[in-house]
Amino acid sequence: MYFKENAPEIYVSDYASYNNGSIVGKWFDLRDYYEIEEFIEDIVEMFKVLDITHPLGYGYKRESVMFQDWENIPKVFVESDRISPNFWKFMEIVGDKGWNEAQMNFALQSADSYDLSNEEADLESIFGNIHVDEVEKYQLAKHYLIHWLGLSEEDAEKLENCINEDYCIRVMKHSGATIECIGENYLTDQNVEL
Repeated sequence: MYFKENAPEIYVSDYASYNNGSIVGKWFDLRDYYEIEEFIEDIVEMFKVLDITHPLGYGYKRESVMFQDWENIPKVFVESDRISPNFWKFMEIVGDKGWNEAQMNFALQSADSYDLSNEEADLESIFGNIHVDEVEKYQLAKHYLIHWLGLSEEDAEKLENCINEDYCIRVMKHSGATIECIGENYLTDQNVEL
């Protein structure tokens, strides 16, 4: 399960401190919260403490949240001044389905045409129709583009919607490659791991 092993963390500060040349804040592990309201409550409490320990001067209070850095949070759900409540729904879906990182990323790429940060988006329906078992074929096709055709990883990513996975696999098998599935990794006769 992706989020069980990779903590979705975010560094929270505020624009007033930043504009005064100070970076004060705290890293939050979003697995500690079941919904955005709990997270916001802790930010408000942190701001109260910072107003005492690191006052802005002139009686100013911290109000505008600034997310300066984040890890293991898909960029569709976060910007420098907001995080979508849908991130918690997405975390729950990933956990319920037991997706690993490759499957989660495949699902996000497959849902690219949807506005996932929109609170009205029905994430259950969107991700319920995505079959992540296709990720293994996609990973193998990406391996073909990079290691057999010599494309950079960046160029292979640009072609992700144009890849015919079955064709890539047939060409590699026809060319004498021995393809084995080992967990989530594929090995070819060249022993190159994905």
